Amino acid sequence: MTGSGTGEHGDGAEERAPGPSDGRDDAGYAAAFRRAVEEGLASLDRGRRVPMEDVRGIIKEWVRQCGRGRKA
Repeated sequence: MTGSGTGEHGDGAEERAPGPSDGRDDAGYAAAFRRAVEEGLASLDRGRRVPMEDVRGIIKEWVRQCGRGRKA
């Protein structure tokens, strides 16, 4: 459901999802990931949905950001 929360695509969870460059150690990353998943599931329980095409765009952006700075 677009525009129903704080983010462009819903409740803003996509902006809060942890990434590999956020400076967290493995345990911190796992905890942040778990919180992000729990928030996403709670959002679904509240009836907030993100269209699949939007999800594809969000994932492409994450991949682009994660690939930045890597040496081939």
